[in-house]
Amino acid sequence: MLILCSKRYHKKRLQPLFLIDSYFQKEGVRVNTAPIFDIFQSFMYKSFEVLLPVAAVSTVVVVIIAVIMAMMQIQEQTLTFFPKMASVIIVLVALGPWMFGELTSIITHMFDKIPDMLR
Repeated sequence: MLILCSKRYHKKRLQPLFLIDSYFQKEGVRVNTAPIFDIFQSFMYKSFEVLLPVAAVSTVVVVIIAVIMAMMQIQEQTLTFFPKMASVIIVLVALGPWMFGELTSIITHMFDKIPDMLR
């Protein structure tokens, strides 16, 4: 299964830089890589889901402070640091248990899938 490709074209095809099952292809064994991609995909979606509230609150706070600073014509760039950090800490305290629960559920789900992947 092709993971990364180079931008060099060789005979109108992309050159593979990294193959998951290149060793097994040489030996003639077919490897099912679908479960690996499913796990990576679920980790990526869950990480975006957990990260999004913190990033959204931080972005909103920075934009509000930037608008206030523009209205007052203040040019100090370090004034956004403390409110942004305070908002991130408040969101982490408020949503921390939910984030921890989501991450532990995806990890336990992955460990539950291991016996099925070994068959």
